[in-house]
Parts: sequence; structure tokens; C-alpha cells
Amino acid sequence: MTSGPQPDACLPPQEYARGGRQARDSQWLAYVTRQGPPDNGRALLIDERFVQGVSQFNAGNYYEAHESFEAVWGAYPYPERLFSQALTKIAAALVHAGRANYVGARRLASAGLALLLPFAPRFAGLDVRKFAKDVQALSESAGKGEASNNVVTLKSQLVSQQPLSSKLSSRPLHPPIDPSRRLGHR
Repeated sequence: MTSGPQPDACLPPQEYARGGRQARDSQWLAYVTRQGPPDNGRALLIDERFVQGVSQFNAGNYYEAHESFEAVWGAYPYPERLFSQALTKIAAALVHAGRANYVGARRLASAGLALLLPFAPRFAGLDVRKFAKDVQALSESAGKGEASNNVVTLKSQLVSQQPLSSKLSSRPLHPPIDPSRRLGHR
């Protein structure tokens, strides 16, 4: 018997009708929670936008990281889509915390954490378990109006075991996003 997530012939579909994204997100979240992600996030490791988002996040440029992760979120299929959505929400939470909007920071951190946890302990080369603990601390302290202390702690947690840039290939697995496509909030 092998360890880790097993491929399942019953993967939820990728497509969704207009207005059906939240239902599809919920189906995939339930699948990943139950089965684990079907892969280790390798596609994200070689995507320049994802690597840039991690670099921006670690530099404390949370708004820019949010934008980079949002671009990845819109370009990838499930389950990478959920993982990128989690990072997008968490980066946005830190933007809100930096503006002393602790209600928004807590709401976004909690929503990001719910999407992030099924990917523990590691996904896309990141220590999800350790990062999730810090996001939980951010969410709890934001509820008390004290989030600014955790921003510094969180900043150093979104890191890979190896530098992500060393894993870049010359050819991405997914085509680049059409810049004319309006990303907006999903």
C-alpha cells in the first residue's frame, strides 16, 4: 500500500456554469479535504507568476503578492486554483491589517485558512502547516485589533524548502494569462 493521496476516478469537474464557482470551489475543497490534493503542486513551482508572488509576499509587498496570486488563481485548474485563492485571500488580509482594518483582515485570513488547511503539510514546495499556524494567529489577533504584530512573523513563513527560482523551467505548463482579461475579484 502506498502512502499519500490516491488518484480518484471521481474527481469533481473543472468547469462551472455562470454563478457556479462557489459551488465548484466547495466540491473541490471537500475532495481535497477528503483525499488530499491529487498532486504536489509541481505546476505552481515552475510558474513565474507564483514564484514572483512568493517573493513579493516574503518582501512584505502584500498587495503585489495578492495581484500575482490572483493571476495564478485565474489561470489554473483545480486544485491549484484553490491553493492560489487561499494565498490571494491571505495576502489581502495582510493588506487590510496594514490599514488597521482588522475586521476585513480577520475575515480574509479565516477564509484563506479554510482553503489552505487541506493542502498541509506541504504543497507547491511550501510548508503549509507552519504557514497555516501563523495565519491562524493573524486571524485571532485581528479579531482583537492587534494584527500588526503578526504581520512581521507571517512575512518569513511563506517559504519553500529550496529557492523556487531554481525550479523554473523555460516552458511553463500553462499558457500565460491574456493581459486584456479582466481579473477583478472572484
